[in-house]
Amino acid sequence: MSKGIMTGEMMEHYREKGFAVIPGVFSPDEAEEVKRALKEVWTRGIRSRTILQSLVFPLESLFPPLRNVHQSHEALRRFSLDSRAFGTAARLLGENALLVGTTGFYKCPGAKQLPLHQDNYDIGAEPAPGCAFWVSLDGASPENGGLRMVPGSHRLGLLKPRAPGSRSTYGQSVPVPDRHTEVDLTTKPGDVVVFNGYTVHGSHANRTRYGFRNSLVMHFVGESVRSLFVQNRELLNSAGDNIFRPVNKSHSVKRLFLNTDSD
Repeated sequence: MSKGIMTGEMMEHYREKGFAVIPGVFSPDEAEEVKRALKEVWTRGIRSRTILQSLVFPLESLFPPLRNVHQSHEALRRFSLDSRAFGTAARLLGENALLVGTTGFYKCPGAKQLPLHQDNYDIGAEPAPGCAFWVSLDGASPENGGLRMVPGSHRLGLLKPRAPGSRSTYGQSVPVPDRHTEVDLTTKPGDVVVFNGYTVHGSHANRTRYGFRNSLVMHFVGESVRSLFVQNRELLNSAGDNIFRPVNKSHSVKRLFLNTDSD
């Protein structure tokens, strides 16, 4: 495990608040290398017409989230298997980590906010929610689409979402839970934000005229995970071997949608 990446204070913050910021995990050159690799994946999508412009969201549609980029670009696969990511995830999870997936984000100028949500809506990991390893590739702030976190929300379990959360970016959302408040995060290129799969979080709109806010997120679960959603069944261990888990046919988010007692 990469014990040197997170201090004891950061670990305590993660346990108590559900997230932690780890400055300077990757160098500016490493961040630029990942940005170049993501641009190559994006360019392929434009050339192959798998990325198409929408008249409803003309700019955002040209820069959609790039899913599972580690599967289509060797440099991004190597980066995703980096011991700094896997070691930190293993330390947070208390056991060997398995990579669920990767997503590259181009938060373009004018892009809307990502509504507050919990990652285990989509991952469906049972019995534990796993964690995220979010790499800031540009400077990120509330002005250009930086992250928002709700401290302590990871202790609430999976909350009943509202649907749809956003027509353009996300299918579910949750309000800020009672007796909780959200906080804004500011990061530099190479900084990492780690957070629990139950932590309520989102991102601000990009209110700049020209600046992008690039990031790469990796999602991990512990090797003891029993089941996940079907799209997340093919996992990777730290050696790059494929690991499979059964389909989660009874994800608790279904039960939350069926429960009509709350708003």
